[in-house]
Amino acid sequence: SLARALGLLGYTSVSWKKDGKVLSWPEIYYADAATDTTCSAQFESLYHTFEESKFIYTVRDLDSWEQSIENHFGSYFGVSSPGDFRSLHSQRSFWERSSGWRFHNTLHTIQVEECLYAQHDSWKEAYRAFDRRVRRFFEDKPDHRFMEMNIPDGDGWDSFCSFLGCEAPSRPVPV
Repeated sequence: SLARALGLLGYTSVSWKKDGKVLSWPEIYYADAATDTTCSAQFESLYHTFEESKFIYTVRDLDSWEQSIENHFGSYFGVSSPGDFRSLHSQRSFWERSSGWRFHNTLHTIQVEECLYAQHDSWKEAYRAFDRRVRRFFEDKPDHRFMEMNIPDGDGWDSFCSFLGCEAPSRPVPV
């Protein structure tokens, strides 16, 4: 949703992958905006690297997020819980299902997922830990660099565009 919304506003946005390569530092420099888990795993360093950057923290209902992430990792990678990222078996399974990617990209993918999920026993625990991490980091940062947005609950263009300093499009925010 966020990447599509940024695109509608005219931003060149990169997400999880670009041109078949997992997003990492070189690709971030070539875009106006970056989204998804690779940014989530390293938002603190991105904040300090890009001193004029703004951060939009998208949140949603915990139960719907849990269902979505279970479906994603279960269907694509055979991972049923975040602890599965700790096992070599899951890493091999992840590698086998990602065989079209170069070795570096697969290792980078595993590192990102391990950073965000592997130390937790449940998806909800991982979500809550990440939420605490974000809120703790941004609690003393300037308001003009951070906003929280819950698109499924109806947060729309008004606050989003005000935060970014741009005009709102006539279309609804992508969900």
